[in-house]
Amino acid sequence: MIKKIFFLAITNVLAISLSAQNIKLTQTKSADDVKVTNGKYIMFFKKSDIIAAITEIEKAAKTSYANIATSIKNNKLKAVDFQSSLGADKPFIELLKSNLGAFLLSRGKATIFLLSKQIKEIAPDESPEMQELDGSSKVVIFFSEPNVETPIFLGDLQTPLKVPSK
Repeated sequence: MIKKIFFLAITNVLAISLSAQNIKLTQTKSADDVKVTNGKYIMFFKKSDIIAAITEIEKAAKTSYANIATSIKNNKLKAVDFQSSLGADKPFIELLKSNLGAFLLSRGKATIFLLSKQIKEIAPDESPEMQELDGSSKVVIFFSEPNVETPIFLGDLQTPLKVPSK
């Protein structure tokens, strides 16, 4: 009997901790969002969230992404497709894959659709921290729907930009 109670308690703790890792997506899509297509998944990010994230990334990376931020502010960059991007979109796609996408998704700052079905929650799977030769560190984060193997997004994030653990 004690073993059963102990097993149920451990199972509940594991279930709670695993579900606590998922990220709720509460934003709604608007006509002013930046659209990012990755296969069958379509992600929408608010321009204000992208610009605020770029500011944080610039501080951590000690580099400037002013051209990308200006393009977004001036509606020159409204949509990109990871599979068929043109040369002009390449800097934005690189920034999405390295810091921006993982920064926004780890904070739930997106609206995501799989075809026409809206995704309400995503599950991040984070790699162990990796040290770079320049002394910086980063993690790679695989975002998917809970209990689904198909990736919504795969990107890296510098360690100082991670969401603080609770």
